[in-house]
Amino acid sequence: MRANQVYLWCEWDRIGNEFASDAPKDPPEKIYAFESLIAYHVWFATRNSANTQVFDVEGFDPMKENEVYFLPRGFDGVQKVKLNDITGDRAWLLFRTHKIGEEVPLMESLHLNDYSVCETTPARYGLTNVFRLEIVKSPRSCSERY
Repeated sequence: MRANQVYLWCEWDRIGNEFASDAPKDPPEKIYAFESLIAYHVWFATRNSANTQVFDVEGFDPMKENEVYFLPRGFDGVQKVKLNDITGDRAWLLFRTHKIGEEVPLMESLHLNDYSVCETTPARYGLTNVFRLEIVKSPRSCSERY
């Protein structure tokens, strides 16, 4: 017998469902995914929720995207943005890495844009690290959410 395989996309669905099930937010939580497939799973889970806005961040070189999958109709409602388009006093970032330390260029870029990263520990799925990072303009405003 083999142990049950935990698939990475199940984690993105779970994260999206957690955002969707929260109490109504005003303004909605901004979620920036650094891969279209991640953005799709989170968008799909939150598509009927007024609590979130999902963005697909493209063009950030240290996190190369795998473009060999099919994205269904309706996903074109997710706005594609660049790293410098991240705005607001608070936002959430979703991405994955294969090695710890690959996230450092992103953290450095965020600091240049006056964001602080709230404490986080990546989840591990096989050879992949899954990050759900809260970024804020004021470090004192980190939530106790995760």
